[in-house]
Amino acid sequence: MKKNPVFYGLVVVTLLVGSTLEAASLKATVIKVTGKVEAKSRSGSWRPLKLKAELSRDYYIKTGENSSATLKIGDKGLITIHELSSMKLSALSSKKKNFKVKIKLFFGKLWNRFKKNVGGEKSSMSVDTPAAVAAVRGTSFFVESDKTSKNSTIGVWEGAVEVKASRGGAKKLVEKNYEIIVLYNKPLQDPVRMQQDKINREREFQETIKNLGVANAFPAARGIAEINDMQVNEARDTIQKAHLQVKGDKIIYKDFVKLKQAIARLYADTKYHPGKEVSGRAVRKGYGRSLECLIKNQDRAGKKIKKWHGPYLDSDLKDPFGNKYGAYLRKSPRGNEYVVIYSLGLDKSPSKDDTETIYSMNRLKQDAKNEKKKR
Repeated sequence: MKKNPVFYGLVVVTLLVGSTLEAASLKATVIKVTGKVEAKSRSGSWRPLKLKAELSRDYYIKTGENSSATLKIGDKGLITIHELSSMKLSALSSKKKNFKVKIKLFFGKLWNRFKKNVGGEKSSMSVDTPAAVAAVRGTSFFVESDKTSKNSTIGVWEGAVEVKASRGGAKKLVEKNYEIIVLYNKPLQDPVRMQQDKINREREFQETIKNLGVANAFPAARGIAEINDMQVNEARDTIQKAHLQVKGDKIIYKDFVKLKQAIARLYADTKYHPGKEVSGRAVRKGYGRSLECLIKNQDRAGKKIKKWHGPYLDSDLKDPFGNKYGAYLRKSPRGNEYVVIYSLGLDKSPSKDDTETIYSMNRLKQDAKNEKKKR
């Protein structure tokens, strides 16, 4: 399928919501039109957008100067398309517990409010622009995209947003009353606090909702502030931990190189390696002793190692989180042996998320030969 170049590098704003959904087609109903607003289907022509019109997926909408439109997405959300904007309803579905809305904002401005955590199901709402990828936790936010520069601004009135630039890189967490300006094809900047006039726009949006007679269906999110705070904290903790682990892994892999060199030197002298007596992940209970043979002359059981001429390390290496590194022997189904060197990571406990490297016995023996040649 040929890709439309207009959509290249779009930003995704994902709103996590939950509600009780019927297995039915989702429609976007027009509940307000001001000024010149036009719409068309994929194969149709531009026509004036009429009040109470029901739009399905693949409908395009554009607004003129001093014009706007408000759409009600089933009974789950509202969007207001502001003047001089162009967008597409790329996906509208409500099947069993799956609720999905996807909007492509080519340029312009959208204000959005969606219900949240009503029934516990995981659903999604997304807005694509040309600059970033953002996962939104919240009920109320705005998205702006400049037609000329393709820069985007994402601001959060309730909840939190995890933003990632379309060019890749680390994510940024945008919290309530903060916004992030995403420059097209550039690294992310840090979020900044919104000016008071932008914060006040949420009240303007809610006043519009009230005047449309749907305030009871789409109330302000003040009543779930405690839930929002929990989600913000969870999102922040997750991102911070991920950043710490990524930074730590860079150091860990450098340490793995040092440990392999030390193990090769040890093996060149003694034909002993840290996994000699043990195999399998169960040995992690005594992981702190598994590499002591590189510092002092004793195996895991505390016995002397013949022909030991260490120490093979200048100091007892620890990972960036304060843990000692560990090692054990792993065998493949074909009988090949590997020394596995590992770090317990940020959580400091054995898990499937431990950072590991393998050192095959064949490679270890070859490295040991090379060490002997150096002497």
